[in-house]
Amino acid sequence: MNNHFTKSFQADRWLYVFIFMHVFLWTLIPAVIRDTLPMDAMEGTTWGHQLVWGYDKNPFLNAWLTRFALFLGGGYTWVIYLFSQLSVAACFWAVWELGKKFLPPIYALIAVLLLESMQYFNLHAIDFNDNTLELGLWALTILYFYQAVIEDKLSDWLLTGFFAGFAMMAKYYSALLLIPLAIFLCLYPQTRQRLRSPRLYAGLLLFFIIILPHTIWLFFHHFITIDYAIGRVSSPPTLLNHLEFPAVFSWQQFEVFIPALLLFSILLPGKKPI
Repeated sequence: MNNHFTKSFQADRWLYVFIFMHVFLWTLIPAVIRDTLPMDAMEGTTWGHQLVWGYDKNPFLNAWLTRFALFLGGGYTWVIYLFSQLSVAACFWAVWELGKKFLPPIYALIAVLLLESMQYFNLHAIDFNDNTLELGLWALTILYFYQAVIEDKLSDWLLTGFFAGFAMMAKYYSALLLIPLAIFLCLYPQTRQRLRSPRLYAGLLLFFIIILPHTIWLFFHHFITIDYAIGRVSSPPTLLNHLEFPAVFSWQQFEVFIPALLLFSILLPGKKPI
């Protein structure tokens, strides 16, 4: 790609135009054509009638935000669709900001546009649930963790703890993100230096403050969400299950990535080194 073009192209302007159009259209279209909310959003609406620190399937964040969306919308459900797209927009912005640290802005913009081609960021994202929340929360956690490791600023460590804490309060699955981040922090001499930084522990303290009420709630409710999670993944320990389930999951994810892979394959020929 021509270097003069990459420097003169105002990628940031196009990014915000794209994000605005995405949020506007994916809020408007389902609000107009759907008669009812998707299943998970309906479930969050039901949970949100009682604001407690946990529910039978998940921690509290999804239900509380659904209740807040209905409050803002005066009972109209279109705001729930808006909240879904704001989470997607947060993911787009975080990918853009992180991408610019490694690539020219136009390539960071392309990375965001490729995400739009995957169903997790369009059709699936109309359902406001824990998975949709994780799109924004995971991306923001990674962005600020990276900045914190590089620059060791208190604000970045606090934002890392903030978004990581609420990611856990959206879905326990977030542990699969946080564990690799912790391993990365301990793996290299340069990153291990941050373990001596008091700013890291300020972010860690904020993380534990956010998850503490739900943790106390678990002890008073017989760890019901843990039991539910274990029940969802439990199955007879046969060799076929260990082969079939990962294979089916891998194929399903490949199907999701096909549009992005096709678009990337179109852009790749003729690309010059940066």
